[in-house]
Amino acid sequence: MSLTPEERRRLRDIERQSARDDPAFARSMSGEHPERERARLARRAWPWVALAGLVAALAVAVVAGIGRGVALLLLVIATCAFLSLSSWGGPPERGGR
Repeated sequence: MSLTPEERRRLRDIERQSARDDPAFARSMSGEHPERERARLARRAWPWVALAGLVAALAVAVVAGIGRGVALLLLVIATCAFLSLSSWGGPPERGGR
């Protein structure tokens, strides 16, 4: 259900008054949180970074002539890490949250 023009006008007036009275509160209620967006993107990228690092380790193992068993072990570790980090969501945020 949408707002009537009168309700929209009243809501804009309330928002403006709130922004004048307490700008920090108005910003927190606006829904715009660039630091949260950056944290969300970092959590989303974390499994891919871990996978890239493990693939690089696998490539070094193959180039260095380490046996197939070790290369296979590194591949299994990479797969497990990727799957667990994908479901886990990434490293914890700062501040213990």
